[in-house]
Amino acid sequence: MLQRLTSIYIALLLTVFLLAFPRGGYEAIVSFKYSLFLLICGGYVVSIIVLRSWYAATRVQPAINIAQKLRELPLPIKFLLAFLLFSIASALLSPHPGVILGNFRNEGVLTLGIYVLSCIFVAAYFQPQKWMFYLLGAGVTLTSTLALVQLTGANPFGLYPIGHNYYGAGIYYSGEFLSTIGNAGLLGGFLSLAVGILAMAIIKLDFKERWFLAIPLFIAVLLVFSMGINAAVLAVTAGLVIMIPISVTNQRTRANTFAVLSVILAAYCLSRILVFQDGYVLFGLHLWQYSGTSGSMVYEASQILQGNWDDSFGSQRIFIWRNVLESIQLNTLLFGTGPDTLGHWAIPPFTRYNEHLGITLTNIIDAAHNEFLHIMATTGLLSLLAYLGAMLTVAVGWFRQCGNALSATTGAGVLFYVIQSFFGISQFITAPFFWACFGMLIYAQNRG
Repeated sequence: MLQRLTSIYIALLLTVFLLAFPRGGYEAIVSFKYSLFLLICGGYVVSIIVLRSWYAATRVQPAINIAQKLRELPLPIKFLLAFLLFSIASALLSPHPGVILGNFRNEGVLTLGIYVLSCIFVAAYFQPQKWMFYLLGAGVTLTSTLALVQLTGANPFGLYPIGHNYYGAGIYYSGEFLSTIGNAGLLGGFLSLAVGILAMAIIKLDFKERWFLAIPLFIAVLLVFSMGINAAVLAVTAGLVIMIPISVTNQRTRANTFAVLSVILAAYCLSRILVFQDGYVLFGLHLWQYSGTSGSMVYEASQILQGNWDDSFGSQRIFIWRNVLESIQLNTLLFGTGPDTLGHWAIPPFTRYNEHLGITLTNIIDAAHNEFLHIMATTGLLSLLAYLGAMLTVAVGWFRQCGNALSATTGAGVLFYVIQSFFGISQFITAPFFWACFGMLIYAQNRG
């Protein structure tokens, strides 16, 4: 029953949670998705807890040695439990209100608890099935196709305000939105994870129908390079390089890796034909002497390599990182200021002048735009160390278990997501996919 419930949870994530959108369009998508998050992800966690409690109450079992049970847990789960406990301590010690549900991005301790517990339960009760890969491919195809249509200037389903489209972002309305996920940066995070899973699944898995996954892989990569979310572009390019030692283990996987790289290269080339902008220089080639258009990712990377830093680089990320680091206080270093409290910090907002509307727009900083820095700032150094401990232990297992197809596949998804998370934001709209994949990776390594 617990395994069946976990399979249903994964199916709901890849269908209802991924594809559903509100009638109110993007203006209502955050509250709509959070309600779905509580219903699907929170409901899964509560259901598992209730079923486990019922089993324990109705079955005659010897007394449980809690200390022994904790010792038997896989090391990544121990680190995740420590991460959750330190986050709870951070919430209890926080001087700010609203740490349960979250003050700014619904990333309070309740949300963090659902993330961690859902991951642990997936690790315990996951049963890999081929239909899961097909469902992921179908979901990626649908959401990516919608985004590509929106990039033409169309407004299917009326998700943008009436009379506007994707290119009105930052001019007539705040935020940059695409597809059924909403925020384009969050979409980039989901696509990064999906590209990693799909690419490695084609290479490592052994059922013939897996080659159909090349279709959603092609469409997802095409979208990544067409919409130009820099974090996702970096995740795909750097992720492919890092995963090659894992993907190439024999003659069959070498040929499969070449085929996957060919699909990705074809998608990249098509994106350069469809989108007339500075092409991305794959794998950092020619960055040092690049002298093209300012404002592009390649230009900024080139300037950074030459030692020229500017606060505006990375969509103001340099400005945000520097201010967050400078604002961390010694008395809050260990436990932070509480989950989702960065918006309360005395960090100067960044402003920009909107030439179309003739007004100056002000944006407060409520996220560090680097998931690791955000964890340290809000829930403290101890929770960050626990989080890093979980990541490092599965990373070691990923490299050691090259022949474990499920570990290689889910590990690639985690890798690609983590790369983009250095420049991204954790939010309940896409984070559940990462935590589910992380749970599957722990499951695969624990049984490998």
